[in-house]
Amino acid sequence: MSEPLEAKKSSLEQKADEAEFQMPRWKANFWYIILWVTMLLDMIDRQAVNAVLPILKKEFALTDAQGGFVGSIVGLTMALLVFPVSVLCDRWSRRKMVSIMVACWSVATYITGIAKSYQTLLLGRLAVGVGEAGYGPAAFALISAWYPKKLRGTMLGMFHAATPIGHAVGIALAGYIAYHYGWRTVFGILAVPGLILAVLLWFLPDFKAKKVEEGSEKEVKTSLKEVLSYIFHTKTVLTLFLIGVSVFIVQNTFQIWGVTYFVRTFGMNVKEAGAVIGMVGLLSFMGAPFAGWLGDRLLRYTARGRMVVALILAILFMVFMILALNSKEYNYVFAFWTIAWFCMPGIQISAYTAMQDLVPPYCRGIAFAFVPICNQLLVGVWAPMVAGLMSDKFGLNYSLQVITGTSFVLTIFFVFLAMKFYNRDLQRIEALGTFKLDRG
Repeated sequence: MSEPLEAKKSSLEQKADEAEFQMPRWKANFWYIILWVTMLLDMIDRQAVNAVLPILKKEFALTDAQGGFVGSIVGLTMALLVFPVSVLCDRWSRRKMVSIMVACWSVATYITGIAKSYQTLLLGRLAVGVGEAGYGPAAFALISAWYPKKLRGTMLGMFHAATPIGHAVGIALAGYIAYHYGWRTVFGILAVPGLILAVLLWFLPDFKAKKVEEGSEKEVKTSLKEVLSYIFHTKTVLTLFLIGVSVFIVQNTFQIWGVTYFVRTFGMNVKEAGAVIGMVGLLSFMGAPFAGWLGDRLLRYTARGRMVVALILAILFMVFMILALNSKEYNYVFAFWTIAWFCMPGIQISAYTAMQDLVPPYCRGIAFAFVPICNQLLVGVWAPMVAGLMSDKFGLNYSLQVITGTSFVLTIFFVFLAMKFYNRDLQRIEALGTFKLDRG
């Protein structure tokens, strides 16, 4: 006999109210803060090179295309290593892999600062990508398990807010240090806190998944082939990957060329332009938490609530970014750019949280690994380079407008596809049953 509708609804509401991994809320919040600070440092380390890009171009006599490659080369290593690293996270230990990776990217950051040639500079940035390969997937999987589903969007949104804040702080801080003490000092200073965090992260609370069936618990042991089959047969998850790619086109390009845009358009130095980008990030960082919170609220009315949020924010981002790029007055550019940047991360977090909702806990790290793989292999390396090539021929403003328009069209298309498949794939995850997460 089928389960009564009210009983099924009550069961789902209870699951939404309870964290999959049980531990005191203060403890979850403490480790959440540690992960948040680590993500902040990750973004600072990654963006510092973009803040000093005009200086690097001059010192190493780089073209715009070569400069774009310096900024995007980290993504190449991440794309190559994120999958095997994420498999190790889900199958071996999330906490140990996170600790090791943070130590790795901190050492690589220092190496970047001692580069003596363009080739060595690229090598240092490649090494940074080695360390950053699997941190995001592991962190998203842990946070999704530590908090109930009704808070998942909010908590992942707040975690994702470390990205724009890190971009802002990284650009502003690196620009300030480079202006006063030289660009090499930037990377020496940034290497230290990562090594301290790496030691602390060794003690993260990790989990192992058990399937609950007829009152008994059995540890989940699925093959990698079965995990990949589930992920790639969930059409919504595939479209969510592509939503991330579509947004990353504009995100990665503007992160790399943002400082240069203000230097060229308004005659600023790197310190001033870095401060502008930093202020934009600080004023817009609540975009992801707001989108996560709004998605959590809309889930009460529609299962596709997170997709509705993504659709609205994509339209707003396009409107305000184009307004910014076509405005001549600095104050208007700054205001429109800030509003657009408030909207952009909300599109991503809506997609990424929906992804965590649609895959079982034992393979969330592996599923999220395809985000940087798709982002970096499909657009991460070439988009900033193409922007640089267009800039060399037509100017940077024209180039950024083309990138923005392309991103918008693709994002809207894939959001509508995700909405089409969402309810069916939600039934698939619910059909898998109940999982209990024990300390691993």
